Amino acid sequence: MLARCSSTGAALSVALALVLLPAETASAGFAGTDVVIPASARAPGAGQAQFYSTLWVTNLAAAPALVQLRFLERDVSNLAPQSISFTLPAGETRKYENVIATLFGRTNASGALWVEANQDVLASSRTYNLPAGSDLRDANGSYFAGIPRSLAIGAGDTALLQGISQGGTEDFRYNFGLVEVGGSAATVRITVREANGAVLGQKDYVLQAFEPKQWNVSDLLPSPSTSNAVLEARGISGAGRVLVYGTGIANGSQDSIGFEMSFRGGLAAGVASLNGLTGAVTLAAGANVTLTPAGNTLTISSAGGTGGLSLPYVGSASTGGGNAAFAVSNTGAGAGILAAAQDKAIIGTALGSSANVVAIQGTLSAANPPTYAAAVRGQSLGTGDGGIGVWGSNSGGGPGVYGSSTSGPGIFAVSETSAGVIGISQTTNGILGMSAHGIAIRGATGEGSGYNPVNPAEKASAVWGDATTSSGVLATSRAAYTGALQALSLIANGRGVEAYAQGAGSSAVYAVATSGATQAGYFQGTVNVTGTLSKAGGSFRIDHPLDPANRYLLHSFVESPDMLNVYSGIAVLDARGEAEVVLPDWMEPLNRDFRYQLTCIGAFAPVYVSRKVLGSRFAIAGGKPGLEVSWQLTGVRQDRWAEAHRIPVEEDKPEAERGFYLHPKENGQPEEKGLDWARDPARMEELVRLRALLTPQ
Repeated sequence: MLARCSSTGAALSVALALVLLPAETASAGFAGTDVVIPASARAPGAGQAQFYSTLWVTNLAAAPALVQLRFLERDVSNLAPQSISFTLPAGETRKYENVIATLFGRTNASGALWVEANQDVLASSRTYNLPAGSDLRDANGSYFAGIPRSLAIGAGDTALLQGISQGGTEDFRYNFGLVEVGGSAATVRITVREANGAVLGQKDYVLQAFEPKQWNVSDLLPSPSTSNAVLEARGISGAGRVLVYGTGIANGSQDSIGFEMSFRGGLAAGVASLNGLTGAVTLAAGANVTLTPAGNTLTISSAGGTGGLSLPYVGSASTGGGNAAFAVSNTGAGAGILAAAQDKAIIGTALGSSANVVAIQGTLSAANPPTYAAAVRGQSLGTGDGGIGVWGSNSGGGPGVYGSSTSGPGIFAVSETSAGVIGISQTTNGILGMSAHGIAIRGATGEGSGYNPVNPAEKASAVWGDATTSSGVLATSRAAYTGALQALSLIANGRGVEAYAQGAGSSAVYAVATSGATQAGYFQGTVNVTGTLSKAGGSFRIDHPLDPANRYLLHSFVESPDMLNVYSGIAVLDARGEAEVVLPDWMEPLNRDFRYQLTCIGAFAPVYVSRKVLGSRFAIAGGKPGLEVSWQLTGVRQDRWAEAHRIPVEEDKPEAERGFYLHPKENGQPEEKGLDWARDPARMEELVRLRALLTPQ
């Protein structure tokens, strides 16, 4: 059995390794096999700023070190980050200039660097500003040492940052950053306190798995005014673990200072206590047990012998419990075998090839077992997304997990807060349901769901589709006037379809007409739009008044670069050849910049607007008594919504959309020059494939 050195809890291996750690390996900064540099970049900044990072990695061991370097990109989850590996000879220091571009090929990205090695290494970096045309000797930046991931804070832990100065007597600005390094989501509460402890502001921040984020202190304090405040970071919830860092920048010279977080007491030195024992705790060798230290690794081996434990056991045996090499029987309430391991607690391997051979078998012997009693049960105690209760896999064509029952469900899955069943396939159906007489797949939630879930969520979904590269839900229809996907709301104020969009540039509903004969959308009934409606053109389409049974009548919309309201009416001039037009009392609060048009009916007269709109009325003069005057009034909307959402008349296309068209065909361009091809070419290729697949041959 091998015990690796780490800094977790009261693990025996840690205390032992501390005793064995040679004094000559100590050095400035943190040396270790698993460290994170919280800030690194190759990206443009404000004005002419250009940021680069230099990385140093030194092998402190007497043997070559295999190093894996990962780039954790800022503002995204990094469950599968870019990584490279290299071998570092004993005692060698490797320097990487512009590390983000040199090793990862990224020229506009920032984030954190995660360094893992099989030997102790010292990793540190400098992130600096070097505007184009500047000399490297004139660069300014911040130094960051690699910090062991074990020093990150979790729920209930606290870390501090010093030196917050922004908006005070000193002309500085201050940024702070958080890096999730445990692989799970975490919520961190940031509190800024003045030097005397008074709270200036507080805010909670949520991080995804392996996500770095950075903010200016003004995100927490809208108008900071301090030159010596302290930032406190406290883990609030989630299984994630977080590193904290800060940078102070002089607004004149742009010189920056890096600030490292404080660490929980005892972490940097190792385990503070082991079952009440403190200091150098020693494990002594005994009969049939040998302890062998080597570097930071402690090997515990058993030589065997009478009364001793000999592992591993190889051979064959027949015991009272059947043909078993090792048998345990517990007549009490405890476990028969309790196994714990960093990797696999129990491994079962079946060497035979008979029809019913099994690697691990569980038998529930009670004739009427209580509810939820199980022959085999797998339980994951992790609070993140990575643990699996039971895992079944098959290298051939058979099922990974097979369940059968003569009267109940073949497989019954219950989750209190997540999915009961998740099906994933790399090449075919994630979940395939087949039924000769009933419904192939049915989703139900709440009352009437058949098998009620335990503590269902307040707003549960009967069917949930989630996809990262394809369709969350794919529905097809092969009969005329039938819905590929049908949604019904059976209660008052319900919604047949409810769609949300969260990411920038995303669409809650995205519909594509694959040809001119198809429609992207068809609405029968009232449609309500509370935001801005953008379109290429528009018309009304009604039954033709002269032939409603056989023809349609269409009129195009009237367009304008302004948000115009149009009003009209007929005024009859009085005995003085004048008329006053009375408007609704909301006319002036709603509109500004009024424009007028007057047309005489039946005769010519030099009529004119004698008084502009004032007090919700305007006046006409210059005509003959009794003359009818047709008037039209336009005004530019000035209500609060219109003022906040002015429509830009002209705008440049974003860099990624230049060279592409909303309507490529009308511009003489091929379909692949359409805007959707610029935004998501993989998705468009899939639509082309689906179109060909669904088109009758």
